Amino acid sequence: WSSDVCSSDLCPKIAAAIFGQTRRTVVLVVAHLDDADEALDELVSAGVPALRLPAMEALPGESSVALDQLAERLSVIRTVVADASPRVIVCPIQALMQPVPAPSRIEALSRTLRKGQSVRPGDLVAWLAAAGYTRVESVEEPGDFALRGGILDVFAPGAGVAGASVVNGVPVRLDFFGDEIDRISEIDLETMGSDRRVEG
Repeated sequence: WSSDVCSSDLCPKIAAAIFGQTRRTVVLVVAHLDDADEALDELVSAGVPALRLPAMEALPGESSVALDQLAERLSVIRTVVADASPRVIVCPIQALMQPVPAPSRIEALSRTLRKGQSVRPGDLVAWLAAAGYTRVESVEEPGDFALRGGILDVFAPGAGVAGASVVNGVPVRLDFFGDEIDRISEIDLETMGSDRRVEG
């Protein structure tokens, strides 16, 4: 639709109506990033299952991507690949012009860790560094990780999307017993305490 036919206020309503009639996935392409946020809010408040595919934003002269944007983008792509349920996917035009990894590569770009899982802390540290995380003394912001003995703190980027892990966007502490994850808990950034266990 051109903007003459479909105003920014009307497009989400039309997408919701098409979704309601067909029960098939609908891709709603909008012109601006703000339009995508507004359309998503309108669809979700109307009870329509919807996701926003974020665009990777970089300032002129920047060559690196923001980890939180990449994490959110990968989370949406992973959700769509893993769950074929129909929904409305809101995409700013910038997001459609940016490549996405092949479905076969999605798993290599993310890690799922569980209590009781066997993984060498050194291998996990190497993976985090290769993925663009920054090693620090104490985690403070998304993209940080810190290793002290058998304790690995990770502040995963991304604020989470519907259906994403409860710890997405929240710093977590992995307590290792040898090469086994003995405990996973959320970190309170004010106290650096980790008394809230993550189930699973």
